[in-house]
Amino acid sequence: MPSNNVTSLYAIDSITLLAGLDGHGVYKTINKGAMWDSSNTNMLHLDVNGFVKAGNRILQISDGGLWASVLQEHLIIFQHKFNLPLNAIVKSITNDGSNWYIATDQGVFTSPTGTINWTSLNTGIATTNSNAIVYLPTSSVLVTGTIGEGIYKTPSASINWTGMNNGFNNIVTHSMICKDALLVIAATEKGVFRSIDLATSYQRINIGLTDSLNVNDLVFFGSTLIAATENNGVFISSDRNNVVSL
Repeated sequence: MPSNNVTSLYAIDSITLLAGLDGHGVYKTINKGAMWDSSNTNMLHLDVNGFVKAGNRILQISDGGLWASVLQEHLIIFQHKFNLPLNAIVKSITNDGSNWYIATDQGVFTSPTGTINWTSLNTGIATTNSNAIVYLPTSSVLVTGTIGEGIYKTPSASINWTGMNNGFNNIVTHSMICKDALLVIAATEKGVFRSIDLATSYQRINIGLTDSLNVNDLVFFGSTLIAATENNGVFISSDRNNVVSL
């Protein structure tokens, strides 16, 4: 890859991974990272912020909005940015099956999956600058990480965000990922932290992660945690029990 500033990751299968690079677009490996190739056909914005699967498509987030591509084919085909503030930068996206949720520098927004029509969703959050958002399906809970005000969560059925920062003074969240019923991993200004109680309390998990203060994205490859960093490229956790096991 032409840069070690990896902003986002997406695991298509056990050997295929997409990586978003700051200023260089999308790169793909089909051999677990041994070789990377550019995948930027029709790409108009090369500052990539994230990926998510939507049916047989991959949605890619950039400073130019939301883009979509047929799964495993070259990105990018078309853009969705309906009813978002004109200059909103989309940082993260998640889905509960019926609705999309996005974190932007102008707040959290939601839209039905069938008809893209974004509305604001910020009741209870002390800032409109959100960097990350995840949905835990077993608990039907949304968790968002902000810049300046820490982490919030809310039931998805009745949106009313509550701060979850007791004993946790990491007020800037870079990225988040969730797994199973209760596990949330947060990349923050003070490193990567694990919560096994639905974003209520956290444990630092930075052993071997030499660029732990600059993690741009997190993804699970099965039970293995992968981190994309700003300065040192991609890291894979070697101690699964310590990092991701409940």
